[in-house]
Amino acid sequence: MSGGSFNYAYSRLNDFADEAEAKVAENGVPDRWGDCYNMPDEVLAEMRQMSQEARSLAKRMRAAEWLYSGDISEETFLKWVAER
Repeated sequence: MSGGSFNYAYSRLNDFADEAEAKVAENGVPDRWGDCYNMPDEVLAEMRQMSQEARSLAKRMRAAEWLYSGDISEETFLKWVAER
């Protein structure tokens, strides 16, 4: 794994997106104690949107990580952040 100049902060954002998506998928499904979340569709839609935005920002953050770690050029950085 390249990077390191920002302590891989982008990976924590990806972790958040993974966990948010898992919670949405588990909506209405009882856990081992019989408890569950029953969030309305509007909340689930917002959580999905938030997860997508987190992943997009994580991609841009990864580009910054690699730029300041000397793994990519300024030109590549600009290309990566434009692609988001």
